[in-house]
Amino acid sequence: KCAYILPLLLILMFSMPLNAQVTIRINQGLNFGSLYPVGSGGTVTISDDGDRLPPTGSVVLFPSTYHESSFTLSTTKRGNYYIAWLEIESPITMKRTGGGSLRLNLNTNGYNSGWWIARQTPVTLHMGGTLYVGSVSANPPGSYTGSFSITLHYF
Repeated sequence: KCAYILPLLLILMFSMPLNAQVTIRINQGLNFGSLYPVGSGGTVTISDDGDRLPPTGSVVLFPSTYHESSFTLSTTKRGNYYIAWLEIESPITMKRTGGGSLRLNLNTNGYNSGWWIARQTPVTLHMGGTLYVGSVSANPPGSYTGSFSITLHYF
């Protein structure tokens, strides 16, 4: 049998106005590691803490690097800012050059709680997600990538 891996890297995409009071720095993208769908596939989940949970359905996980996404909210301006909530695009479609796509639901729970940030006190957030993996014919071997947007609501 020939196994292959599906390394996944999620890229955070955002745009900030030139006079933005709050910025987002990407620390690391979401990575599900190496896996192989068997039969009709299943799901793989990375928790907000970076744990890779046992898969559902028919997905084999290989020892590999995996981790949650992480980003930092900060400001260089004077004063305090209250981040009231984040809008995070989800679900998104991960694509492979040459064909194939996977659906990803990001874990957006807990991102409406609110945070205070100031010049010397940035806030780092961690986010996991669940990847829906289909059959090998629907999801050929290779690297799948995607992006999502984050909108900050602050005052």
